[in-house]
Amino acid sequence: MTHNLIGKQTVWQKLALRIFSIALLPTLTTYPAFGAERLKFNYGVLERSIPISSLENYARTGNVDDDFAGYSKYVDKKQLTQLRKVLLTRIPLNEVEISQFLYTPIGERLLQRLGKIIQTESRLSGFYAIRSALILSAADQKDFTLLNILQKFPASSISINLNQTLEIAETLQDLVNQTQNAVTLINEESQQNVITVSKLDSIPLMDLGKTGSFRFLKQTITLNDLSRNRRFLADIYLPVAPTPRKIIVISHG
Repeated sequence: MTHNLIGKQTVWQKLALRIFSIALLPTLTTYPAFGAERLKFNYGVLERSIPISSLENYARTGNVDDDFAGYSKYVDKKQLTQLRKVLLTRIPLNEVEISQFLYTPIGERLLQRLGKIIQTESRLSGFYAIRSALILSAADQKDFTLLNILQKFPASSISINLNQTLEIAETLQDLVNQTQNAVTLINEESQQNVITVSKLDSIPLMDLGKTGSFRFLKQTITLNDLSRNRRFLADIYLPVAPTPRKIIVISHG
């Protein structure tokens, strides 16, 4: 269980950082993006765009067309090779795991930050569009890749707000660190629970049909329920001990 939790958290950490890295494509390194037909990069009043089909063509064939050539000349061959690998690498999560995470407080905070960078064609937050693209792509387990996520983005074009990129970079890393710390605490608690259960399993069970080592007195009392005009009996077992003992009262209903 511990290894499974750590493994899932590591996948989420890598996925979050890769999603964020697309906003740095024109100036830093090359990573995958979201989009439908075109991917637009906005910096103030400046805007550049690239067809999603150009990214797909390069990812699947390695061919650089005229549209992608304007970007590829800014990065070296190693980064271009890394782009192909990241775009086509299958993500080992399913739609249930994706959906459950994205609807948690941590998942929604991640979407809020990403939505400030990855926006809709009208430059509104991409919060819901990103979540939709992730869940729809995860349903196709054989092709749950970042390229497939990009193709599932529910808009004709995607705007990348470069103004927000560097500002959010630090807070996104903080979010990933917080998630890692939370998973560590869960793993530690899980291990402690396993140890506790193991200790309980090693304790021999008592035969409740046999008389124990403690003496007791039985008293029967009559209770009157005036609201319902009824009477009923109740047995009380009182421990016989030289000093007062704590008792537990168990009642049904």
